[in-house]
Amino acid sequence: MRITNNMMIANMTRNLQTNIRKLDRTQLEYNTGKKIHRPSDDPVGITRVLKIKSDRSELAQFKKNVEDASSWLENTEGAILGLVSDTGTLVRLRDIMIQGANGTLTAEQTKNIQNEVAQIKQQIISMGNTTYSGNYIFSGKNTDKPLLNADGTYNINPTQFLDKGIVDHRINYMVGVGEELNINTIGTALFEAVDLSMNVELPSAVGEVKEIDFLGAKIKLTGLPATPPSTATPEYGWEIKIGDGVTLTGPEISGTYSGTPPTLDVEATKEAIYNAVNTGFTGLDPTQKEEWNKLLLEKEIPVDINNLDFKTFTNSGEVKGIVAQPKKAGLINLIERIEQKLIEANYEEVSQLLGPLDKFIDKALAVRGDIGAKVNRTELILGRIEDDAINLRELQSKLEDADLSETAIRLMNEENVYRASLQVGARIIQPTLLDFLR
Repeated sequence: MRITNNMMIANMTRNLQTNIRKLDRTQLEYNTGKKIHRPSDDPVGITRVLKIKSDRSELAQFKKNVEDASSWLENTEGAILGLVSDTGTLVRLRDIMIQGANGTLTAEQTKNIQNEVAQIKQQIISMGNTTYSGNYIFSGKNTDKPLLNADGTYNINPTQFLDKGIVDHRINYMVGVGEELNINTIGTALFEAVDLSMNVELPSAVGEVKEIDFLGAKIKLTGLPATPPSTATPEYGWEIKIGDGVTLTGPEISGTYSGTPPTLDVEATKEAIYNAVNTGFTGLDPTQKEEWNKLLLEKEIPVDINNLDFKTFTNSGEVKGIVAQPKKAGLINLIERIEQKLIEANYEEVSQLLGPLDKFIDKALAVRGDIGAKVNRTELILGRIEDDAINLRELQSKLEDADLSETAIRLMNEENVYRASLQVGARIIQPTLLDFLR
């Protein structure tokens, strides 16, 4: 094969380009500190680096979520501390109740106590409308609405807080892959100390009696046959008994049957029973309500029957039960009862109301404990996220970062190779006649 000068020059130029490209790539690697700049540099490595960058970005967002959740929880805990700390409003209210219940104070001193109770009530209403970043923290998902009005009535229908099956008012933050943290406290957890909803299971056998306790009252239901007898219309017997003095026996409720052969229509029968029991509660006269309130005081149940409306509630068309909907927040109503008894100088009932107040204090302490556990959890999650971020950063560095000392040596080698190739190339181009004519 015949080798010409043009062939030698072409080979020299191609090799020279190869050497200068290597030198350029090594210089780029040394200057940037990165060994991967394009997918062709390391197809497998760039895929892993991109995944790690995505994971780090996700962790950064989780960290922001945890920090925001922690701030929300600390704000909530601070509000509750205003109730139950050593100088909290409920603790102070208890102290002045004990002071006001001894019956030895002058009229002026009693008046001062009444004024302080009124201020405590307003402070608690203000606490119920605490905000964080413009969001009302005790209003569930209705964060744009205050929980309470100025007089202590609910600005939001509290029925939806009493059963998660109606509306789920939990606010959850994503703090990890598939990991959520509930950050909010529903207002009724602080302002209602007892469960105000009642679900009833119907008797399953003929003549079977189901007895349900609800706010000190006992409700009895008698079972129906699954299929109607041919001789008489089957009927539920129901009775509401309040303590020893009040018994309400409603009209018998005929079971509703449907189909062929006819079988008991449970939902329709439930609805009839709930409506009848509901009517029994709402139909109480003042004397009966007084008897019921006395029973609740004896049991230290912090509920005032006069503050409740009884309603039948359903969810997705299914009859669920009876809910006692407070007209005013239970805690506010209790404080107003205390205030009224102080005005009436009814020191015995002021003393009796200490038990119901203690229920609210215990509830607030339990809620504070739950929040404290969540705050501790946010600290653990934050520590884990920071550790994961460090590990991912180290792994990305191993895949992407260049070894500068090794790269410096390669850069010197590539530079020497390029210089040598230039010197060799100069020898390939032979002298011509023009060189001798100069």
